[in-house]
Amino acid sequence: SYELDIQNKAAQQQKHISAIEKLKKAKARAERLASYGITDKLNQLTRKTNLKVDQPKLKGVLAKIPRTGKVFIKSAKKTGKSSEINEPLIKEWKKKRKPIISIVPRILLYKEQVDRWEITAIDSYGNIHREFHESIALCFDSLGKISYFDWAGALVIFDEIRQGLKHLISSSTLEEMRSYVLKLLQEKLPEAINGGGLIVSSDADLTDVEVNYIDGVCPDGDTFIVDNQYRDEKGIIKFDGGNLDDCLKEIKERYKNGENLMIFCDSKANSQAIHEALVNLDPSATHWLINGDTTENPEVKEIISNNINKSIKEQQPRTLIFTSSMSTGISIDGWINGVFHEDVYKHFTYGFVVAVGGILEPVEITQGMGRNRNNIDFTIHSGTGKTKEDAENSCDPEVIKRQIIKRNNNGLSIWGLTSEILEERLGREVTDIEVIKELEKRCDPDTGNIIDPHLDLYSEVKARANYAGQNFDLMLFKQLQKEGFTVAVGETCREKNLDGEFHRLTKDKNILDEAEGISSADDITLEMAYEYLRTNVTIEQRRQARKALLRHEFPGIDLTPEFIYKNILKDRRRRVNGHKLWWYYYHPEITKEIDLGHYVRKLKQFSQGVIFLPDIKNYTIMIEELKALGVLELINLENPTLAGVTGDPSLVRSV
Repeated sequence: SYELDIQNKAAQQQKHISAIEKLKKAKARAERLASYGITDKLNQLTRKTNLKVDQPKLKGVLAKIPRTGKVFIKSAKKTGKSSEINEPLIKEWKKKRKPIISIVPRILLYKEQVDRWEITAIDSYGNIHREFHESIALCFDSLGKISYFDWAGALVIFDEIRQGLKHLISSSTLEEMRSYVLKLLQEKLPEAINGGGLIVSSDADLTDVEVNYIDGVCPDGDTFIVDNQYRDEKGIIKFDGGNLDDCLKEIKERYKNGENLMIFCDSKANSQAIHEALVNLDPSATHWLINGDTTENPEVKEIISNNINKSIKEQQPRTLIFTSSMSTGISIDGWINGVFHEDVYKHFTYGFVVAVGGILEPVEITQGMGRNRNNIDFTIHSGTGKTKEDAENSCDPEVIKRQIIKRNNNGLSIWGLTSEILEERLGREVTDIEVIKELEKRCDPDTGNIIDPHLDLYSEVKARANYAGQNFDLMLFKQLQKEGFTVAVGETCREKNLDGEFHRLTKDKNILDEAEGISSADDITLEMAYEYLRTNVTIEQRRQARKALLRHEFPGIDLTPEFIYKNILKDRRRRVNGHKLWWYYYHPEITKEIDLGHYVRKLKQFSQGVIFLPDIKNYTIMIEELKALGVLELINLENPTLAGVTGDPSLVRSV
């Protein structure tokens, strides 16, 4: 039978491995990187602090911070960054009748703030330009909607700033608007400070990266850094480095034993498959799934807007399965309308983390775990991580920055780019003097180097993610210890089982369902697709947008479910990207035309914003580099595998 076949296969593959041995190997990898001067320094706060405390709550800190300038607060979860700092400041600014602007990485976070801080969500305004007068909560994607507001004297709050800036600088949903939003921050933050306002940026894992960026885009005003070094004692972690199958089996066993489970996943695919397994196990129970596909569902919106604690009280969910869409800002702490409910606080009795590795950074994993304020125990399945499959996979931000500048200097000159942007902006030809003056604004007068805090932020965020991806299990292990967890590591069985096999089949079925959904989606224009990408849309609208983009990318090709499944979703475009690169290689003139069209679109964006080099794609440069390396000359085109190379296989691997 099918079931017996899986069991026989599992028995043949049974193997035991020490999770401690895996961590030792990870430590050796990290030490090799350290020998090249590459460490986790991008995860540290080394800037001089103005106020250092060690206390479980931030009581008394508010009286010591200035009321104008830039305030940065590093303090662990549950220490009262919201209740002791942000909420009292909001009340002060309301009395002053000055603007209050809260900018967050995720929609769910500002929906939570609306209830707790008594401020207004951006989507609650009918006509935002006419109605806004006091407070607004929004995510980075919506910043363009308040570009015309007067920020003078405003209280600007960046809650969970680390995740927020990562989203700002690298999210694909912001690509079309990123240049404009970056310019907006560069202009509006100084406007707030120079009008007597205050910028408050807080995060449990604040680093130099975030402080330096805000200082870079807003050099006006003094910087005041608070470092609360308090660490709470937390629960016990069972750290599992083996197969996911063991973790899935334990989830079902604990559920059957009556535990209420919260399960954090770093991938949407795993969250969906685990949710389906639990629904099949107990269809009559309430199982919450909160991920990027469900946040716009009315029932999920209601869970958050109703106050998640109240929703738990009313719905009594047996499981909460969620991703980074709900990994910040939401607090399951038992408080409903000012009254503490212990049954809600203790509702979830055990936690799981299913982390593939290489998707989120370890601090984002612990952020997700911290949504439940009660110190429950966890089982963590941790993958080892992986090296990013792109050209910018260095762990050194300076290397990434040099790569980006060199790549773009080869394709176009900064002088020419600046000149064309000025012409687009002014609607006329520009003089050399005007170009020089524009370049002077972006250059260090002493070194002549380009000053670009946005490029610096991108390079540092990218390098930090690369380092975390390559050392994921070790960094997660250290992060858990640093945050006060007791981590138990032991022998892990690596045999496959029925739960794991059904999980993999469910994930594959969901991929096929998504392919069918995209293929059958209604046709929309390319312009509408870009508009959808800038906003929060339903699953159906997202599929329509994706279909429109694929139709534009592959004109004349029938977008069947089979094509989308095989070439776009199943292997995350590796196959189709390889085919495209091959085609570009043999059609260089057409490739130049494609690059030109992309360049013209970016030119229009940059004329309304800032120059952001990482968003410029240039296939012509890539093709020229491949030709210079002579890669295809090493490969036998009749047998294009490693076994069929005409040169040294080790040379092909290194190239």
